[in-house]
Amino acid sequence: MIARVKLLSLFLCVSVSLLSAQVPNDQIPKALRPDALRSRKGFQWKVDHSANYDYYYEPSSPAERDIVKIKRIMERERAHILALLGTEQADFRTQAFIVDSQSRMKELSHQDIDGWAIGTVFAFVYGDTIQALGAHEETHLLSQRLWGTTPAQWLNEGLAVYSDDNWQGHPLHAVCKQLRTQGKLIPLSSLVNDHKWAASYQTSVTYPEVGSFVKFLYERYSMNAVKTVWQQGANKIPDAFGKSLPQLEQEWYSTIDASDASSFVYQTP
Repeated sequence: MIARVKLLSLFLCVSVSLLSAQVPNDQIPKALRPDALRSRKGFQWKVDHSANYDYYYEPSSPAERDIVKIKRIMERERAHILALLGTEQADFRTQAFIVDSQSRMKELSHQDIDGWAIGTVFAFVYGDTIQALGAHEETHLLSQRLWGTTPAQWLNEGLAVYSDDNWQGHPLHAVCKQLRTQGKLIPLSSLVNDHKWAASYQTSVTYPEVGSFVKFLYERYSMNAVKTVWQQGANKIPDAFGKSLPQLEQEWYSTIDASDASSFVYQTP
């Protein structure tokens, strides 16, 4: 299980069927829109702001105590994501709804998860044991706004994982080196061509795998090549990268095999 006290958001998109940022604005459930969340029964919000965020948190909560730190982290991560997406600014504000436990998150959104993002909303748990900050969810929001809605779910999640550039605090390539040694990596053709892959396989394998592969593609080739596949789909992989998926897979294997994975042991359920 993930080390909960770290400022990571590595596992927040498991309920992707409902709470995915890759949903057109007119299809966002009314119950998850900002006005509905602000008026949710049983919640009284304090409000604060930073350059690109409006924050809603409960009085006497860990978020109220740490709001200065939260604002600093959120703005720093946003700048990092924008650089990853090839720009310096985006034309919308994010409404950040912060609760202190999974039980409160379930009351707020009817989902038993640590966080989610959709439209212009990022909701997350920030307590003394779970602090679900990080770049992952905001990457979903900003990538949809700047690059459009992608048909490639593996790339949607892979880019979000890559934005944090680690999995459970470990380097992505090193995690995948161990998964490869354990015989647990999934053929990339299965992930790229299966639109339901998030429900078909263990997230403890799929998320670091697509994150590592996207990291490889982005850093070995270019952001523009990744963006082309994002916008046009997996059939554009040969055009974007000049190589077939099996060729890229072998190159990726060589990259992860060369990584140092000696400092930890990664275990899946």
